[in-house]
Amino acid sequence: MSESGNGNNKKSNGYFLTAPRFSILILINIIILIVIGWATSQSKFSFFANSMAADDKSVEGITVSSIQEPTQTFAPPSEEVTTAVPTEAPLLDNEPTAIPGLIILALSDFGYTHLFAYQPETLPLTRLTLGDWDDIHPALSPDGRRIAFSSHRGGQWDLYIMDIASGDLTQITDDLAYDGSPDWSPDGLWLTYESYVDNNLEIFIIQITGENESKRITNNAALDFAPRWSSNGRKISFTSNRVGANDIWIVDLDKVSEDRMINFTRNPTVAQEYAEWSPDGSEIAWVSKENGVASLFKKSVDENIAPTYIGFGDLPIWSPNGDLMLAPSLIPDNQYISIYSVEGNSISVPPMELPGRADGITWGENKFPTILPKYIQDINGNIQPPPGAESQGSDIGAVTGRQFTIDLVNVEAPFPQLNALAIDSFYSLRNQVVIETGWDVLSSLENAFVPITQPLEPGRENDWLFTGRAFTLPPVLIDVGWMVVVMEEHAGLIYWRVFIRAITQDGSLGRPMHQFAWDFNARFTGNTTYYEQGGAPLSNVAPGYWIDFTSLAISHGWERLAALSNWRSLFHSARFNEFVITSGLEWEQAILQLYPPEILATPNPANR
Repeated sequence: MSESGNGNNKKSNGYFLTAPRFSILILINIIILIVIGWATSQSKFSFFANSMAADDKSVEGITVSSIQEPTQTFAPPSEEVTTAVPTEAPLLDNEPTAIPGLIILALSDFGYTHLFAYQPETLPLTRLTLGDWDDIHPALSPDGRRIAFSSHRGGQWDLYIMDIASGDLTQITDDLAYDGSPDWSPDGLWLTYESYVDNNLEIFIIQITGENESKRITNNAALDFAPRWSSNGRKISFTSNRVGANDIWIVDLDKVSEDRMINFTRNPTVAQEYAEWSPDGSEIAWVSKENGVASLFKKSVDENIAPTYIGFGDLPIWSPNGDLMLAPSLIPDNQYISIYSVEGNSISVPPMELPGRADGITWGENKFPTILPKYIQDINGNIQPPPGAESQGSDIGAVTGRQFTIDLVNVEAPFPQLNALAIDSFYSLRNQVVIETGWDVLSSLENAFVPITQPLEPGRENDWLFTGRAFTLPPVLIDVGWMVVVMEEHAGLIYWRVFIRAITQDGSLGRPMHQFAWDFNARFTGNTTYYEQGGAPLSNVAPGYWIDFTSLAISHGWERLAALSNWRSLFHSARFNEFVITSGLEWEQAILQLYPPEILATPNPANR
């Protein structure tokens, strides 16, 4: 699929925007651009000194020259980018609004993740990229005109920069190793990012012009990820588990001695992750995760004071003026974004449900064209969902009064069948998983449809397997190292996120994990605490490249189930491996698609 997509010119709800502008505003913008150009020509500066150090050894000095535009550009695959004419696409220069700036999100979308622009008051979600690849971790440049992001469009995870007005792409890194989570230096000349080297995530910086030479900042056996540059350009924060649970660390680029690395949050028992510097550099916000609950905090960089609680959420992002904070909040199968008042600790605007799972958010200066460039118009005007993304199969019940189960092709299971309405979504998910992992994960299932004459384990009455709208992955995949699960808590209930190991481990498939997987077998080590809590997190993050199976399943309509209350003592009650396509039905409604109403009044394994 090309960057512009293809299809029948169907406009997708909320993804297309036209905003007419008066000619006087165009004239004002031209005057502003002339003034900015004069000012830039009079004063160019650098935020960098001439030296910095890696974790265990110093690296050669770095001198940063004046700002230059990237020299090597790449058009999106399979299509030549049409550059917008400046007089037809003036830039929107931060007009006064209650919520300032521009938000760029990476959202799961038809099995892939793409970039979207959003301004709560002036711009609905507007698609910026589209294709058979993932674009993640967007970061707006300091001037708001470019987006750095990580993309798999070339068959491996590399860093790219996209000019918002034209759609022109510049590829920054080019290697098989995963490169992600970019962030700009304040002068717009460098990116810091995470890269998977030596079977571990480390922090690097790279100059975006010239030879794109990279410098390694960390060199530690621990996991180092999610780097963020301070507003003065002299420090970089990142998340690391080098002293236990994840903490926020800061590296001082002006130092080469042992004290260049400091632990900012210093909490070895509770995970502190994803730091974000305030625009003025005086504070850092982060997410604290305890017992599966994600909470936002902020703290002064220089003062030794207690952190301030902001609210619930993950991946905190400051507004350009530092007054507000945006954060996505994950519920079992949906995600919302909330905007908080930083000082008042109150929600500034009502939470907005996202159409997909966020895999990176950035909030910066608003330099979005008031008239959409052709590449954005093409993307938003020619969207065709892939087969199975919006439908669930033939509605046989419309003719017969009840649905049937249909045999699954080349699937091993005790009863390899599903409700006819679930067939298309299953095959759509199966095909996507094959593409993402390199192997047919869903060719062998613990269970698919279970007839009501076949009892399941105690406590699993009214299970969705009886409706033909569910399947369970084989738990043995954990034992052989091809599947790991991560615990998540939502509203007091335990859910699981399933990751599947990619068949190749060279960076062409999957991504490195940041989360600690759950070890159910720790219950049998003789540790009474582990037994009572149903296991324990693994001491190290699973190495290698993995695929978030749960996110793929949700994007194709399959939901996960909460663990039963007795899951800590009964393994099967964890339900980490069961996925359901409810289509908004209650269990009783779903079972009646296959069976007559008498089934609910007759004792049987499904309802006893």
